[in-house]
Amino acid sequence: MGNFFRPSGPWTLYMLAWLFLGLLGLAERSHAQTGTWQSDLVHLDPETGALSYAPEPSSGIRIPDFSRAGYRGGSVPIPEVPTLLMIQPISGDNTTHIQNAIDSISALPPDQNGFRGALLLGPGVYPVYGTLRMPVSGVILRGSGRDSDTLTNTHILGLGNTPADRIILEMGGGDATQFAGMVPGTKTDIISPLVAVGDQQFRVADPGLYKPGDNIIIYHPCTEAWLEAVDGGGTGSDASWTPGSLPILFNTRITAIKCDTVVTNSPVFNTLDSTLSRSYIYRYDRDGLVEHIGLENLRIDIEFDPDDPDDDHHARTAVRLTQVENAWVKGCEFRYFWFAGIDMRTANYVTVEDCRALSPKGPTTGGKKYNFCVSNAVQNTLFTKCVATEGRHAFVSNGTSSVAGVVFHHCTSIDPFTSSEGHRRWTTGLLFDNFNDYGNYPSAGRALGLYNRGSYGTGHGWSSANSVAWNCDVRRTSGANGAIVVQRPPTAQNFAIGCRGVITGNGPFNHPAGYIEGSNAVDSLVPHSLYEAQLTFRKDRDSITQWLAIDAHTACDSFVWIDGITYTASTDQPSFVLTDTHGCDSIELRLDLVIHPIDTSVMTNGPTLTANATDATYQWVDCEDGWIPVPGATDQSWTATTTGSYAVVINQNGCQDTSACIPVTLVRTTGHIPEIPLRVYPNPTRRSVWVDLGHICDQAVVRIYSSLGQIVASRQLENTATFELDLPGDPGIYLMELTTLKGEQAYVVIRKE
Repeated sequence: MGNFFRPSGPWTLYMLAWLFLGLLGLAERSHAQTGTWQSDLVHLDPETGALSYAPEPSSGIRIPDFSRAGYRGGSVPIPEVPTLLMIQPISGDNTTHIQNAIDSISALPPDQNGFRGALLLGPGVYPVYGTLRMPVSGVILRGSGRDSDTLTNTHILGLGNTPADRIILEMGGGDATQFAGMVPGTKTDIISPLVAVGDQQFRVADPGLYKPGDNIIIYHPCTEAWLEAVDGGGTGSDASWTPGSLPILFNTRITAIKCDTVVTNSPVFNTLDSTLSRSYIYRYDRDGLVEHIGLENLRIDIEFDPDDPDDDHHARTAVRLTQVENAWVKGCEFRYFWFAGIDMRTANYVTVEDCRALSPKGPTTGGKKYNFCVSNAVQNTLFTKCVATEGRHAFVSNGTSSVAGVVFHHCTSIDPFTSSEGHRRWTTGLLFDNFNDYGNYPSAGRALGLYNRGSYGTGHGWSSANSVAWNCDVRRTSGANGAIVVQRPPTAQNFAIGCRGVITGNGPFNHPAGYIEGSNAVDSLVPHSLYEAQLTFRKDRDSITQWLAIDAHTACDSFVWIDGITYTASTDQPSFVLTDTHGCDSIELRLDLVIHPIDTSVMTNGPTLTANATDATYQWVDCEDGWIPVPGATDQSWTATTTGSYAVVINQNGCQDTSACIPVTLVRTTGHIPEIPLRVYPNPTRRSVWVDLGHICDQAVVRIYSSLGQIVASRQLENTATFELDLPGDPGIYLMELTTLKGEQAYVVIRKE
């Protein structure tokens, strides 16, 4: 292998140049916009935000709702999980060093929301010759940043090629089951003659097998009749698809049961026509699923030979997620992979946010350079604000009919070799929303494809169905514009609405054009983002119309719900099934609980007491005198003037709590506090403070105490009047104690932000 390649200054200038050109292009594009327009198929009510949909005339298909994409179905933001362990890089191979730390977090018990804690990799370079694994739910791997400066950011370097074509970081379980695990005895047929694209309810033969909250798989068998209806897959000169090879799957949850009608929380993205295939459902056993895991704020670079532009004798992929649900990757950067920066298999409810997959290294040929890739059985997944460079298929579904409901939102491809796309064999429900593609094309000008790939690859055929390009822009600031190819599959449709560039039905294989509307319009499309409008509308709708009731509560310390469980932490996961008196209808009730706990711990140092709770109101009380308030003692810190026992009453977020009583014993010294007129600034501070004693002090000792009473720093002073003092540790409250040779003492509370 060659030396690890580090891009120098010209690369940075190159990226800045393209970003500048992109922004310039956006400015030019928006300059002439004078009004707004709406699609004939999607209408947004400007007063209420309500969305309504009309069927596309030739197919009768309505655009489906994509708003369930992402972590927790898009309903909540990615959480901030506390850091419980931090490590620094060591010399040599860091694989075992990092893995041991991951395993330490994995061994901790999960909290009520399923999180065990976060591991923080401190700034620096971590050479890794093996594969890192995160196989346990509730674990977060967090870096200190993804930028180039390794003094303040975290870089993992994937070195060597043993085993060949390895993955640097594996998130999730071992086997990609493709949702195949069926709970025995839970299979029943869908008896609705037709379930249309976008529908979220249907009739079943035996509703008694299920209850609201069940995770089910909707299974559409790949039959001879269905294959005949889709022209054998449209594979051109290649062999047709075969019966049983491409079942269509949808992973969803039951939110209500109305007699024999099952209501789900996400739509189907393909028509279920009982004359072509008898679809059925079953309860998914979820065996081996890894949930609530995340990767944040770091960079993974892979070693390659800089003298060989086609070198693929190195790690294949930076990060792969397998058998996961409710996971995320955010604020990361990946470079020099030959297959993917991020790849997924058997994944549901995943968010990839603000990530970059740059400069893949290897041959520019089939099966290479899929920067952001979803493979088989990936559903309800969101890529948002991501950037790819020099990909063959930069944003791509490389899965087949088991992929559905994947959103690429505000993503950008720069200098691609060919198109972002649904790549093969009937992926359904892709949404490219405000997708941008610009730069140079070394080969064809196709930038985005929802189309037929015929005999490409291994009989790729119809690569995507019932998929949407919404408000996308593939124009160039110079040279020929990029193209969006949209074609109509048999029994389905693809859509391009409000896009700019060459929008066409002419692809590499001759088939009818899909639905194309408002191409290169001067006015602005409303809604600007389909995904955002759908998400807002869904979250604002009356929960009863969605057959999911939200029971919202706020409590100060604990809360007992209808299920009889006492909850002591904020959560939105518990659910309870309510059944009507006739036993036919049932609905899932979900708890949305916010707990406002108050930190009642108190830091003591000498006679000075400091409440650790911040952004609150305080009243110090005398425990030995009937808990009466101490006059004027309403600050976060208070210094007792007499021996006794004291507590603080804290009001925060509408809640009130009282600390334990703290004994204080005053010891007389040869001096007293006012004799040391010290001044500390700035306070609050982010890093260090200056201390001004007001006069030269012959000898003294300065100690800094944490909120736990631990000495975190100390300093010996000699003939000093002013000095700078660093505050180590995390943000919080610290106490500075100054003790002179004469025994005089002074205390100052310092807040580090």
